[in-house]
Amino acid sequence: WLENHPYLQRGIGGKGHPGEVHYFDSFSRNASLVDLERTWRSYAERFPALSENDLKKGVLTYEKSPSYLRFQQAPRLLASLLPSCAWILILRNPVDRAYSAFAHHIRHGRFGVVGDRVHTVEQKGCPDHRFKVWRLTPTKFEDACVKNVRILRGASDPAKFDAYVRYDTVASHHVDIVGERWKGGGPLDVVRDGAYASQFMQLYEFVDRSRVHVLFFEDLIKNPAGVLDKLQSALGLPSFEFA
Repeated sequence: WLENHPYLQRGIGGKGHPGEVHYFDSFSRNASLVDLERTWRSYAERFPALSENDLKKGVLTYEKSPSYLRFQQAPRLLASLLPSCAWILILRNPVDRAYSAFAHHIRHGRFGVVGDRVHTVEQKGCPDHRFKVWRLTPTKFEDACVKNVRILRGASDPAKFDAYVRYDTVASHHVDIVGERWKGGGPLDVVRDGAYASQFMQLYEFVDRSRVHVLFFEDLIKNPAGVLDKLQSALGLPSFEFA
């Protein structure tokens, strides 16, 4: 929708994923401004060059990267490079979001079945046609190269989703352990990814709340034009009638 606005120009991602840039979440968790200095020019090249006339008119550039809210290094580094940047965040009902993410990752071969359990798997990094399988223990994720893994394909199965959530996500453990797991990386956890409170707490450490605009997926589905009208007004953009 936003790319239809005449005062907005969109940044482009890399090969294979042109719709999403994923620059600030590509750094390690402890990345420094020195690391940012080495590569920020490649990030700038993702955006169209604005003419002098564009700048006078107030044309803005933007990009889409769904993971920025989830990784502490993303808002920290982004705020350092672009302190005046506005954030537009679209939140979805966490349960619906988790199931949708599960289906998305199945399409990319990121879940597998071992026995009666469903785990995050990686199809690289192990010898002899084995798969790296991540298992959640009471304190951390552990990985091992495993044979006889059946990769989930096709439509997502609610029963498989239930087995995954019960044993291999933060939903299966005490909240103290959940908090500790935010400090690391590790495998997928579609339940953890919908824990918005923790994500906003780390976002607001680096970004002023006045620069954060929160939208809800359900509102966009019901009334996209109304939501976008409010957003362009909040961003100070000239009014544009979205089709």
